[in-house]
Amino acid sequence: MRPGYKMIKRILLAALVLLLAAQQALAATLTVGGNGTVSVKADGASVTLGVRASGTDVVETQRDVNERINAMTEAFKSLGIPDDSIATDMLNIYPYTNENDEIAGYSVANSLTVTTKDIDEVGVIIDAAIEAGANTMQLSGYTASGSDEAYQEALSLAVKDAMEKAQVIADAAGLTVTGIQSVDETAYSYSGAPYKRAMGAMEESYSDAGTQLHAAALEVSASVTVIFDVEPVEE
Repeated sequence: MRPGYKMIKRILLAALVLLLAAQQALAATLTVGGNGTVSVKADGASVTLGVRASGTDVVETQRDVNERINAMTEAFKSLGIPDDSIATDMLNIYPYTNENDEIAGYSVANSLTVTTKDIDEVGVIIDAAIEAGANTMQLSGYTASGSDEAYQEALSLAVKDAMEKAQVIADAAGLTVTGIQSVDETAYSYSGAPYKRAMGAMEESYSDAGTQLHAAALEVSASVTVIFDVEPVEE
């Protein structure tokens, strides 16, 4: 047998061994997803308050809306709310028509979003806006100062969940978990039920006692994907 042929044979044999080893390595893994969720109490919120008005004179209608928006802004500032916590959320002017498809008047809407880190201040903000002329409201969402710590805890729970699932699957399949190849963070969510209310309901609930809000529980969730090394259980 020629030396060159022997060399080629050895190379092919080595490549075959490596290929088989690689296939075994690929097959000897278990991929599992894990999830973790932590509840945290809200201590802040964002609320959008505005004015909507209609009239035949667009200039007069806009002036009325602007005056009430300016009054709301001054009311917020008198509560000590900084300028960077007050932002224009929406400004709309559009005509509406009658049954003859003719312009009958104009609808003007303007709103401000106020953000506070003090959940107890939200009711005071709403009351001040109503006194200044607001007739629309939307509680956009809650915030929590401890959300970062809650996420770290949720992430830890997600990894623990994946490890527990991997152990159950491996036991059922006659495998042993021998290590971890990788851990990937795949998802993050921060959710709380936003609260919306129209002005009619606001007027029904508004009283001298003032508006009161109860802090919501927010859910902070994390998801991971973990690839485990596994091997058959030795008998």
